[in-house]
Amino acid sequence: MNDTKKKEIMYKEIQFEFDKKESDLKLQKTISDEKLNQQLLLAKQKEQEIELDKKALTVASQKDEIQHLAYLKQQALLEKEKAEKNEKDKQLTVSEKEKQLQSSKLQVVNNEKALQLSELNANSLQKNLIATAGSIIIILLLFSLYTYRNYQVRKLLEIRNKISRDLHDDIATSFSNTSGSAVSAKWDFGDPAAVKGGDTSSGLKTSHIYRTGGKFKVKMVVANIAGCKDSNSQNITVDSLPKVSFKIPNSICAKAPALFTNTSPVTSDSFSWIFGDGLSDSLPSHIYAKDSIYKVSLVATNAKGCMDTLKQSVTVHPLPLASFTTGKWTYRNFNFRANDTILTSYSWDFGDSTALGTGFKVGHSFAHDALYLVKLNVTNSFGCTASTDTALNVKLNGINQSITKDLHFGVYPNPFTDNTQIEYTVPERTDNHLVLTDITGKHIADIVNAEQVAGTYTYMINASTLGLKPGIYIINAIISGVSVSRQIIKLE
Repeated sequence: MNDTKKKEIMYKEIQFEFDKKESDLKLQKTISDEKLNQQLLLAKQKEQEIELDKKALTVASQKDEIQHLAYLKQQALLEKEKAEKNEKDKQLTVSEKEKQLQSSKLQVVNNEKALQLSELNANSLQKNLIATAGSIIIILLLFSLYTYRNYQVRKLLEIRNKISRDLHDDIATSFSNTSGSAVSAKWDFGDPAAVKGGDTSSGLKTSHIYRTGGKFKVKMVVANIAGCKDSNSQNITVDSLPKVSFKIPNSICAKAPALFTNTSPVTSDSFSWIFGDGLSDSLPSHIYAKDSIYKVSLVATNAKGCMDTLKQSVTVHPLPLASFTTGKWTYRNFNFRANDTILTSYSWDFGDSTALGTGFKVGHSFAHDALYLVKLNVTNSFGCTASTDTALNVKLNGINQSITKDLHFGVYPNPFTDNTQIEYTVPERTDNHLVLTDITGKHIADIVNAEQVAGTYTYMINASTLGLKPGIYIINAIISGVSVSRQIIKLE
């Protein structure tokens, strides 16, 4: 037998196997079509049975029917899984067959186009089988929806009327749907005072802010998964919030009473003040321990239990510094200087029933030796006041011949004829005073009466200019708060 005969026999055997496979596939398709027709017939019969018994079913029987439909759906899914498994087996068989055909192509090159055509036919047949299985599933699902579309669940409307505090009389009311099968809901709050578009809402749970109190009719429309709708409505009463207002003082100072004024209308049963520093009270008066900015709140509550709160910022100003230093000028003459020199006002009370002094520095002469209580009252630009006082023992002192070494106070030449020079050192900025008197204490001239910075100062005393005659004179000085007296002698 020659090679040509052998190839013809081999090709016939391959062609026989392929025809046999194609015949098997057609047979399986015929069987699948018969099963499909049977399923369709059963579905149609079931639909007719449900149509006849639909009116007699109770809610319980409808639930059983839904369970049965779920069972049918499960069976359909199992059928689909079985069909997919068969398809995988068929694909595996066809894949093996394709490998055999590919091997045969190497031997029978002239028949390659015929074998490719056969493969295309086999793939087309596979797609038809998959589409057939999918059609079965779709028909069963449509049947389930058809039987379920008449099932409607009645619902209840639950309204929780809780009013929260707000600064603008807003009343927050929340609503929730309790329908077991609803998948969507639309709400109409019946509020004519709402802004445009704000009177409606959607969602199974929602809320609405009523701007005023009163009676309102709330309506809810729900829909289930099949698109069936139902509605319900309920009347509610929303209580009004109390009105609250208050005034703050023009100026508040630390460590001084601050009195707030409640200007709320008489619609509330109780008020509570929260002063912003951790303290609260039912009374509108409060003392702040330190200067800062605080949030003061007034909470009003009416007979319905509704509350409203108003908050305002207040600035608590610092107190001025009330302190001063004292320096002796000469004998019963003293000078006083406030340590804070940029305040609005100063008031000095020297404790001797004389006129009050003003300004941040003053001088005062006491008429008698005694113990006096000197008091300083100061006011800053915020209107806050403070005061301090000190006891001052006034005595007429004799001449002090000592020289304070720290001040390096000296007079030379001494005695002198025409001129003598005074020199001293100031350790820090202060008010200093130098006065020249005769031996009896009679005032002759003020040499220095000024504020001086740290440094060394020199002053010349000219006898002819001051009209000094031969004799003894006294220089009284207060340098940096220290009293210094020095005796000088004018010669012929």
